[in-house]
Amino acid sequence: FYSPLDVRLLLLLFVACYFVLSLFFRRLGQHRGGLCRLKITLDRGSVSLTGLRDTGHSLTDPTDNHPVVVAYWQALSGLLPVWADPADPIQSVKRCHTAGSHQARLVPYRAVGVDCGMLLAVRSREVVVDGKPLGRLLIALSPTPVDDGGGYQALIGGM
Repeated sequence: FYSPLDVRLLLLLFVACYFVLSLFFRRLGQHRGGLCRLKITLDRGSVSLTGLRDTGHSLTDPTDNHPVVVAYWQALSGLLPVWADPADPIQSVKRCHTAGSHQARLVPYRAVGVDCGMLLAVRSREVVVDGKPLGRLLIALSPTPVDDGGGYQALIGGM
């Protein structure tokens, strides 16, 4: 292979192209366009959160097939009942039913590294996304943060 260009010049052009393309694709991969404002109203009040419209998020309520919002539990901690413990969803549902309430449910899910898991979910009074009311959706409480450093506290399917 013979080229009239100097090898150092080719290497410099390669590095420059790599740098420009990596900047472009890094910007393209950010979640800016998918962020939305959520207002979640529960029995004890309401809270406004930043959410991510995640096109890969397909979690739905098994009983009525409505979308489920997954929120980091600490973002809702002041509004949650005393029996709600997202780290132990099965015991939380038992405590809820023992207290005479039936607002807690278990939502099955699968994710990377989790074949079959359960999330504690509570029924909201209302969920509003960017000013559009979506009704009484389930709010699944994630025991771990849902963001990847992007500054959001909830995930909702890409509607």
